[in-house]
Amino acid sequence: MNRFVENMEIVIKYELGGGVAKGRSRRRMDDGEEHTVGISRKGRDATLAIDGDEMVIMQSSGILAMLNVDGNIYIGGIPKIEERTGGLHSINFSGCLSDLTLDGVLIDLMAAALDGRRVKPYVQ
Repeated sequence: MNRFVENMEIVIKYELGGGVAKGRSRRRMDDGEEHTVGISRKGRDATLAIDGDEMVIMQSSGILAMLNVDGNIYIGGIPKIEERTGGLHSINFSGCLSDLTLDGVLIDLMAAALDGRRVKPYVQ
């Protein structure tokens, strides 16, 4: 699942093997406020929620419903972003990520990271 900011809106893309599903928030995220972004995927269906109220629903095409990942999962950016995205993206995420929950488990991003560039602890 690919989450990124495009034109200051949150965009979600995912592909399970039958075609790309894409959804985008309906409001800009450059207001200087802290936002809660919720992303959920079950089978082919996914939802994107901003601050608990705005909901975008999407569905991937095809019959495949599982995402199999070999290797690492990248959060906030990937090495060689242009090469790995076929030139689709050239800039990694810049901002603050906190309170990541995966399958109902809160992930300590600083402790779980294998590597990081210009990463600092989040201070509220």
